[in-house]
Amino acid sequence: MTAPVPPPRKPPRKPRLKVEVTTPGIPRAARVRAYVEGAVVTAGIAGVACRAWGIQIDEGARYRAMAARQHAASMSIPAPRDEILDAQGRPLAISANADSVWANPREIRDVTQTAARLDRLIGGDPATF
Repeated sequence: MTAPVPPPRKPPRKPRLKVEVTTPGIPRAARVRAYVEGAVVTAGIAGVACRAWGIQIDEGARYRAMAARQHAASMSIPAPRDEILDAQGRPLAISANADSVWANPREIRDVTQTAARLDRLIGGDPATF
């Protein structure tokens, strides 16, 4: 007599992987809200970065031209004002005429030569210039 053949076995089931929450105790809605807020902030920062790129790279020539125009602008100085007096009529502030000379230090190549030229033009001691 032959031994009875046992019924074929089912292949073993693969165990299900259980996803564990990495933040226990925090409700799912709060996590979703945090992810959405993070996405909104990231999108906002990306928008600011894109705009900065546009200003710097795409519109850079226009802003450089505006800066050059403003830098080289000449302005008129208004006429002297009247005296400011106190209650007894004594002057607190008066207008005084003063000549001034201005030079852009970046454009001066030779300081000694420039001082000598100023001495010839307006007088004075070249050492003080």
